[in-house]
Amino acid sequence: MDEKQFLVSETALAELLSVCRYCSAECTPVIKFFRGTFIYTSSKCLNGHEFTWSSQPCHNTLPWSNLFTAITILTSGCNATKVLQVFKNMNLQMFTARTYNRLQAYYVVPSATKTLDFEQSQLLTEIKDGPSQDVVVGGDARCDSPGYSAKYGTYTIMDLERNKILDFQLVQSNEVKGSSHMELEGLKRAMGFLKDQVNIKTLVTDRHSMVKKYMKDCHAEKNHYFDVWHIAKGLSKKLETASKRVSGEQIRPWIKSIANHCH
Repeated sequence: MDEKQFLVSETALAELLSVCRYCSAECTPVIKFFRGTFIYTSSKCLNGHEFTWSSQPCHNTLPWSNLFTAITILTSGCNATKVLQVFKNMNLQMFTARTYNRLQAYYVVPSATKTLDFEQSQLLTEIKDGPSQDVVVGGDARCDSPGYSAKYGTYTIMDLERNKILDFQLVQSNEVKGSSHMELEGLKRAMGFLKDQVNIKTLVTDRHSMVKKYMKDCHAEKNHYFDVWHIAKGLSKKLETASKRVSGEQIRPWIKSIANHCH
């Protein structure tokens, strides 16, 4: 959406609509109805002229700003309940949480899924039709909460040469033995999906022990490297521990330089 959106108070809106657009006589605007961010008014002047005004365009009966607001809440990663509570505290006319869920289920998520499938298909076709199907990828998992109590985990495979996502897999903890097994399961699913699409020549991951064992036992023909950021982080922790010993106090000033040297 290119055009800007503005907040307008009820008083300012009434003042704007209190003049007849035909004869400039005084009008009495009446709010006929509102639907989320959409408002529809009717005005009648002293000379009998009547006109209506709506705050935004609609697609059939769906106000565009309702849809755009639902999209921006979802894509910003914010909690919808908290965002809607902010609007409520501002006394800003807005749709309910039930409407947001309906917009998300009927429009936002299907559109995002369709776009993702199209872009993914285009990318994989480009690689398959290229001079070589060999790719160098990086993989990592992200959970909905830290520690060992995560319920969902997303594993993402990225083409490191094109800087584009090849695939991602969502894993629920009850699908595996526990939350610590979600990363390995996500990698297995992603590689299973991509095996007929591209040839993964090299995989770069963190130092997850299960992933390391899986790659060694099941994909020994592929190059498996560790991400240098995780190596530097692990080395820094070990040096930090060593510097706390009686004879290791001279290590501390060098920790940052050693970690930077890894990169």
